[in-house]
Amino acid sequence: MSVTEEEVLAALSRVKSVKQQGSIVDAGMVGEVKVSGGEVRVKLLRPKGCACVYIFMLAVLAERELSKLSGVERASVEVVL
Repeated sequence: MSVTEEEVLAALSRVKSVKQQGSIVDAGMVGEVKVSGGEVRVKLLRPKGCACVYIFMLAVLAERELSKLSGVERASVEVVL
């Protein structure tokens, strides 16, 4: 059974960005979500005007949350600078 985009966004909303005061979804950092069978790919965007050296840590946390979803065999989060 394939995971839905809504489930992906719900999982990503559990990743909190301290600098942006909320989740990476609320902060507009999730640029693109692709679901193909058991594979989920996400593009994580750097907020405007922010050096965000911690964005790579957020990408790792996002991959961990996505991997917890039932039906996800492979999760990858690409940081777009």
